[in-house]
Amino acid sequence: MSKKTQNQHDDGELTMGYSFILDKKNSNDSAFLISYDLISRFGIVPSFKPQSNEVLVNKISKLKETLEVVEKIDDLLALSKKQFPSSKQYLFDVLSEVMQDFYSEEDNAPISIDSLKGMLIFLFSLEQFTEPTISISDSGLFYIDWEKNHNDSLTIRFKNNFMLEYSLFQPSLHTNKLAIRNGQTHVLDFEADIRKLGIKTCK
Repeated sequence: MSKKTQNQHDDGELTMGYSFILDKKNSNDSAFLISYDLISRFGIVPSFKPQSNEVLVNKISKLKETLEVVEKIDDLLALSKKQFPSSKQYLFDVLSEVMQDFYSEEDNAPISIDSLKGMLIFLFSLEQFTEPTISISDSGLFYIDWEKNHNDSLTIRFKNNFMLEYSLFQPSLHTNKLAIRNGQTHVLDFEADIRKLGIKTCK
C-alpha cells in the first residue's frame, strides 16, 4: 500500500505550471468547468460555504494550532484521530498500514511530520470524499491520489509548512494527449478556492 502509484512522481519536484484554480486573473468559465469536473470525478465536497459555518472554521483553525506544536508522530495521530469524524476514522488504519510498510524499508528517510500534518489538515477540512490512496515517498513525504483510471487522476504531495503541490491528469478534449494541470499552494488555500467555486459532488 505504500508503493507510489504510476501517477506519483519520484522524489524529484512535481512539475509546476499553470494553476487552474489559483490564477485569479484567469478565473473564468473554463476554469470553473475544469474545477467542477475535478471535484465531481473524485467525490470531494468542501467543508463549508463562505461565511456560513463559523463552528467548522474554528474547528479547523483549532486543529491546525494543536498540530503545529506536536513533535512526535504517534502523538500527532492520536490527537488527530480524536478530532476526525467517524466517517473518516478508516484513514488512521490506512495510515498505520502505510507507515508500517514504509518503516520496513531500511533505506528510506525519516517520515516528515510536517508533511503528515498538512495532509491531515487538508483531509479534515473536506466534508467528504471517495477513499484516496495514501503513500509515502522515499524521502518521507506523504502523497494522496484519487484515480478513476490511468489517465484520469489527481495527485497531491504534502510538503513542509502546510504547503502542497498538486497535479491533475485527465484526457484532453482536443488532442490525443493527456491534459496536465498543476500548481502549489497552502493546504487551506486549496480547500478554500475549491469551496469558493460552490462545487458539489456528482457521484
